[in-house]
Amino acid sequence: MIKNLLDSIHNWADKSIVDELIVFAIIIAFVEAYAQNNLKTSDNRYIVGLIVYIFVGYLLHYTYQNFPLSKVNVMWSCLSIIIATTFGYLIYDESINSLKLLSVLLAIGAVYCSYKAE
Repeated sequence: MIKNLLDSIHNWADKSIVDELIVFAIIIAFVEAYAQNNLKTSDNRYIVGLIVYIFVGYLLHYTYQNFPLSKVNVMWSCLSIIIATTFGYLIYDESINSLKLLSVLLAIGAVYCSYKAE
């Protein structure tokens, strides 16, 4: 079932103007954010967070089979920074200062540079 879903995304991306690597990096980053949320919010749901992290590993394995490790890791890590900072601010009322904002802007720049690198 999951393999069919990933293959469907792969087929869709082949016909789309959206790059497949970006789609998978975004999916991985959001699934990871969900896992982190489960680990942070409740002592009872940490098992769910751990199980979801196993799914992150599966998604990474699938993505590494189709794309260079260096591109996948840069995009996934930077998107995770952006999502974690945004969720921290919006959901957990964490503060954002100029250095955190700079880190998000640099992460966006890293995603762009990694995407453009050949």
